[in-house]
Amino acid sequence: MENTAQQQPSIENLKSAISEIKPLIADNCIPNNKKLIGICRQNSIELIGGNNDLHLIHELLETAVNLHLSESLNPSSLQDEKEKAFDE
Repeated sequence: MENTAQQQPSIENLKSAISEIKPLIADNCIPNNKKLIGICRQNSIELIGGNNDLHLIHELLETAVNLHLSESLNPSSLQDEKEKAFDE
């Protein structure tokens, strides 16, 4: 009997893909699906024929965006912006 179960990507593979996406976001170069698929393939994240569905590339992009935002914006700067909006 052939084993048809595909291996899930490792946490390290996922982290590596996210670390490649984050600088693109920081440079305002939001990657398209083709670029995201290429990043996944470079990090041994199989999308076609594996257990992962194509939605995974968008989850990686969303995670990279969230990380970028949390690292680039600190809570005090957000509070300052809220206060400025109320003062106007």
